[in-house]
Amino acid sequence: MFDIEGKVAFITGGLGGIGRAYVKELLKCKAKAVVITDIDDSLAEKFQEEVASEFGPNKTMFIKADARSTKELDDAMQKTVDVYKNLDIVIGNAGVLDEIDFVNTIDVNLIGALKLLYLAVDKYLPKYKSGEDAVLFNSASVSGINPVNVLPAYSASKHGLVAITRSLGRPEHYATHKVRIVTVCGTVTDTPMSHHFRAPKNYMDLYNPFHQQVLASMQTCESAAKAMILSITQGENGSVWFSEKDKPATVVKFPVLGEIL
Repeated sequence: MFDIEGKVAFITGGLGGIGRAYVKELLKCKAKAVVITDIDDSLAEKFQEEVASEFGPNKTMFIKADARSTKELDDAMQKTVDVYKNLDIVIGNAGVLDEIDFVNTIDVNLIGALKLLYLAVDKYLPKYKSGEDAVLFNSASVSGINPVNVLPAYSASKHGLVAITRSLGRPEHYATHKVRIVTVCGTVTDTPMSHHFRAPKNYMDLYNPFHQQVLASMQTCESAAKAMILSITQGENGSVWFSEKDKPATVVKFPVLGEIL
């Protein structure tokens, strides 16, 4: 079991609804510090004050960074290790839901996640982890295991995160860097992004009849954060977890089609 106490964590998309819940849940588990990155810094000061009042001073550091930029991610991670000397947990949580600008959806959700992963696994976590191993967590979605007919680009990006986790979360990779890679695919979470997304009109016409059903099944950001903690502390390398409203997260079982390199 991975112990979060005393560990340094780094998160992208850290000022969104789920991101803020992740930060607080990590600090509840006595993380030493959480470095928060986001492209929008308008909520940074207020949230850090909120965290300080709840958990004490100097528990977070905010760095403005675009999850699509390798340089900005690299600079932010370098500043993290300059300040804290360690880095143990990296969380890829930056995401957008926009079927009109589907290129940006793929760029942020998938390409950005890959850029973060390679920086974390190849450059930072093996060198700066404080324990025997480190963890990289991908924040995916139920649409990564069950395609959503009105969200093809978003579903494709989240399927990609599941594939990345399963492809790189293998023993031969872990043997070289001692970094476990895990992901959680949650049901629709109650965030502004879930309530206000863009899609072509014909897609929205398909979605609207199910809107109330979606609202009724939404999980809270706090539920998503608890699933993240469970996967980080107990998840096997390469494991994919499913979280839904009012239930503990469970491991997703995929069919075994034989050993494929």
